[in-house]
Amino acid sequence: QIAQAIGQRLLGRGSDTALSQRVARLDELLMTQDIEPAVMTRTPYFCAGCPHNSSTVVPEGSRALSGIGCHFMAQWMDRNTAGFTQMGGEGASWLGESRFSTTEHVFQNIGDGTYFHSGLLAIRACVAGDVTMTFKILYNDAVAMTGGQPMDGPLDPASISRQVRAEGVGRIVVVTDQPDKYPVSTEWASGVTVHHRRELIAVQESLREEKGVTALIYDQTCAAEKRRRRRRGTMEDPARRLFINERVCEGCGDCSAKSNCVGVVPKVTPLGRKREIDQSACNKDYSCLDGFCPSFVSIEGGSLRSGSTSAVPPGLLGRPMVEPDRPVIDGNYSIVLTGVGGTGVVTVGAILGMAAHMARMGCSVLDMAGLAQKGGAVTSYIILAESPEGINATHVADGGAHLMVGCDVVTSAAAGTLRKLRHGTATVLNTHEMMTGDFVAQPDIAFPMDELVQTLQDRCGAENVYRVAATDIARVVFGDSIAANLFLLGYAYQLGRLPIPASAIESAIELNGRAARMNCDAFRLGRQVAVRPELGDELRHSQEMSESMADLDTTDLNSVIEYRRAFLIDYQDAPYADRYMDLVNKVRDKDRALSGERSALTMGVAQAYFKLLARKDEYEVARLHTDPLFHEKVAATFEGNYRLRFHLAPPFLAKKDATTGLPMKREFGAWILVLFKWLAAARGLRDSVFDPFRFFSERRFDRQMINEYEQLVDQLIEVVGDHNYADAVELSRLPLQVRGYGHVKQRSAKAIEARHADLMTRVHAPGVKARAVG
Repeated sequence: QIAQAIGQRLLGRGSDTALSQRVARLDELLMTQDIEPAVMTRTPYFCAGCPHNSSTVVPEGSRALSGIGCHFMAQWMDRNTAGFTQMGGEGASWLGESRFSTTEHVFQNIGDGTYFHSGLLAIRACVAGDVTMTFKILYNDAVAMTGGQPMDGPLDPASISRQVRAEGVGRIVVVTDQPDKYPVSTEWASGVTVHHRRELIAVQESLREEKGVTALIYDQTCAAEKRRRRRRGTMEDPARRLFINERVCEGCGDCSAKSNCVGVVPKVTPLGRKREIDQSACNKDYSCLDGFCPSFVSIEGGSLRSGSTSAVPPGLLGRPMVEPDRPVIDGNYSIVLTGVGGTGVVTVGAILGMAAHMARMGCSVLDMAGLAQKGGAVTSYIILAESPEGINATHVADGGAHLMVGCDVVTSAAAGTLRKLRHGTATVLNTHEMMTGDFVAQPDIAFPMDELVQTLQDRCGAENVYRVAATDIARVVFGDSIAANLFLLGYAYQLGRLPIPASAIESAIELNGRAARMNCDAFRLGRQVAVRPELGDELRHSQEMSESMADLDTTDLNSVIEYRRAFLIDYQDAPYADRYMDLVNKVRDKDRALSGERSALTMGVAQAYFKLLARKDEYEVARLHTDPLFHEKVAATFEGNYRLRFHLAPPFLAKKDATTGLPMKREFGAWILVLFKWLAAARGLRDSVFDPFRFFSERRFDRQMINEYEQLVDQLIEVVGDHNYADAVELSRLPLQVRGYGHVKQRSAKAIEARHADLMTRVHAPGVKARAVG
C-alpha cells in the first residue's frame, strides 16, 4: 500500500509508461488480498480405511484428548475430542486438569510412534499422579503422519502391554480388526484380553468405570501403509471388494456414519443422490459394511477392470500431433498445480521439474502439502526459466501465476490459490465433484460446482477457464482416476500453455517409472481432447449403462412424473401406477388453478409420494438385486472369475448385537439369487392377505406413512394458497428425508416430526406471511 501511494504521487508529477504499468500491477496485487472465503474448503481427513475412523470413537458421555499424530484430526470430527499437547505430553494435561474437573475419566489418544519416542514417560507420570484415565495406544505399525516410515525400533502390541504393565498400568485390553491373527504363543502381559473392534464401545464403557490408569491398545495397520505394502507385494491383498447396488441404496448415509470413510462417495442417480464405493480410494477396511443396508454386495475373486483403451479410436494415442506454439518465457513462467493429497499431484510436479531439467531449463518445484496426504488440499508451485540462473524464487508470487492445472476444483477455488491467480491466468480445470470429508457427517451437503467455477471465472476471466471431465474420462479409458492428472497436463500443453517440450515431459514420465505407459497415454489423450472436445464427451459416456442421468431431465416435471409412473408399473403393476398418477394429477390441477406458472408443489408430491409408494420391502430388494442392469454394472466394474455375496438382516433370521440390541446383517452366497427371483416374481402378493411380510412392524409403518401422506396432500389441496405455498411445498417434500432401513428409517422419520408439526401449523394458520419457495 505504501508503494502504491508513492507510485500514485509520482504519476501526479508526470506520465511514465513503465511507472503506470507498475502502479497498475500494484493495484492488481492489492486486489488479490481481498478475497471472500470459499463456498467449500477441503480439510484434511482420515484416509479411506484408516484405523482411526474406528479407534477414535468414544462412548456417549465420554470425551477424549488429542495429541501428535493423524488422530489429531479427530478434533474436527464427531468424536468429542479436543485439546492436544506436544509430542510425548499426551496425558500430562489431564494430570493437571483432573484435580479441578468434575469429569471423572477421560480417554487419551496416543500414537505408537509417539509412544515409542517419549510417550511412555507421560504414562508413567499419570500412574504416579494416581489419575483415572485410559490411554488409547493406537498401534498402526508405521509412522503414518509423515509418510509411513518404519518405527525407530522394535515395537509390537504384546511388548507394549508388558511395558505399560511394568509401569503400573492396571487393566489392559487389546482391540483389533483381526483377533485371530495372534499366535497362541504371544507373550501378553498378565490379564490382557483381546476383542474385535465391533466391541470397542462396550470395552470402553467398561474401562471408564475402572479407577486409576488403564490402557487400550488398538491394533490395526495404517491404511496408507497397507496400500503401499500390497502394491509392493509384501502384504496379502484380499481378493474381495465391496460394491453398492445404487438402486437398493436409500442414500441415508448410515454406511458413512458407521465407517467414517471418505471412500464412500455420493452417486447422482435419476432417483436422487445415492452412494458408491470409490474403488480407486478403497483400502478394503470393510467397515462401511456395518451400515444397516442391504445394498452392499461383496465381490470375491476377480479384479477391477483396468479400463478400456478400445474406447479410444484406433491409433489415436500413437498419432503424431501438431505442436502448439509454446509460451515464450519472459523472466519466469509460474505454474500452480492443485489437487487432493494421495492422488498423485506431487508426482506431476516432480515430472514437470525433471522434464524442465531434461530440456535444460531452470526450474523450481515447491510442494505445499502439510496434511495433504490425508485427503487435504495440496498445491505445487513450479517456476520455470530459460536457465537455472533465471530462478530467483521458489514461491509463486501473488497474482503471478501464468497457468493453473486444477486437478481439484475445491482446492483451485480456495482463497490461498486465488491469490496466486490474476485475470489472464490460464486455468485447466477438472470438473470431477470430489466431495470433502464433510460429506461423512453431512450426507445431504451439495457440491457447489457452479459457484466454484464462477469464482475462478471471475478471477481469471471466463475465456481463460477450460473445463474438462478428466477423472470420468480417466476411469473409462484407463480404469484409474490417477491418470486424470497427466491427462490435464496434456490438455494444458496442447492449448499452448506449457513451455516445456512434450518430448521432455514424456521422457520424464518414463524416467519416473511408475505406470509409465498409462501416464504417457493419458498425456497424449489430454492433448487430443484439447483439440477435439467432443472426443472427451464420447469417451465419458461410452460405458454408461442403460439407466443414467442422461436419460432424465430432473428439472422437467413431465419427465420426472413419467419416469416414476413407468417405474411403479415394474415395481408392482399398472393399477398401482394409476394410484400414483391420480394423486399427482389432483395436485397438478391445484397448481394450475393458483395464480402464476407454479409447479413446485406438484414436483414435491411427485417425488415424495413416489418414494413412499416405491418403498424398498423384501420384494423390491429382491427385484433390484436380480435386475439385469445391476449385474451389467458389476460386470462393467469387475472382470475375471468373481462371486457375489449379499449382506442382509431378514427380520426372522437376524441376530441382535449384544451391545446395541440392534439387528446385525448376515452374509449369504449367490444361491440367494434364486430366492430373490422367486420373491421378485411374487411381488403381486404385496399388501394382500397372502403377503407373508405384511405383519412386520416395518411394513405396517410403510403403509401408515402412505395413508397419512395421501390424507396430508388432500388437506394441502384444500388450504394451499399464495400465503402458504412455500410451506406447503416443504411439507410435501418432508418424506424425502425419511431414508434407510429398519431402525435407521425409524430414526430419520423421528427426526422430521418437529418440523412436520411446525409446517402443519403454518399451512393451516390464516394470514401467514408468504415466503419464497426454495
